[in-house]
Amino acid sequence: MLKIDTVDSYQGKENDIIILSLVRNNKSFTEGFVSSENRANVALSRAKEKLFIVGADHMWTERNHQSAFGRVLNHIKQNSECQLVDAKKVNKES
Repeated sequence: MLKIDTVDSYQGKENDIIILSLVRNNKSFTEGFVSSENRANVALSRAKEKLFIVGADHMWTERNHQSAFGRVLNHIKQNSECQLVDAKKVNKES
């Protein structure tokens, strides 16, 4: 079963697999509603088995590197148990 929901409505819920979309991408690098530490906590803590984060990494490495998701991206890059996949490279290899 596939369930699509917002971070705000996921408070108190969990699933085996979560796909978190952070594809916000704008010239001013504004995070919008995901700048909230509480929302980041909910988004990152609802997966029981696997968490997949899809997003524009430059949004979180440029001006937002100290935000919750910027710190998560940094952790992913430094942790060998995590995997970072660059879609640009995947498309070129196909």
